[in-house]
Amino acid sequence: MVDECLRTPAATWRGAFAALLEDDFSAELHRIEVPVLLPWGDADVFSLESDQQRLQRRLPRATRAVYAGVGHALHWEQPRRFAADLIAFEQLLRVTC
Repeated sequence: MVDECLRTPAATWRGAFAALLEDDFSAELHRIEVPVLLPWGDADVFSLESDQQRLQRRLPRATRAVYAGVGHALHWEQPRRFAADLIAFEQLLRVTC
């Protein structure tokens, strides 16, 4: 996956990420009424903990899953735990929804 990402020119990545930052849907978060899983690596330099805490405050049915020492690509860095967390969350949804 890293090799594929490296084939993309840096200017393309910069443009894509800049466009992501232009959209702000935070005012709409209160409309989300379903359970939400917020997996996050505490070594993530892209999504800060303050952002994660803000999301959890605005999403009353959110559950955080913090991965110690893991960066933004936690699904690559700890794929077994990530998959287990998703399965557990999906099973919780079946019971609560």
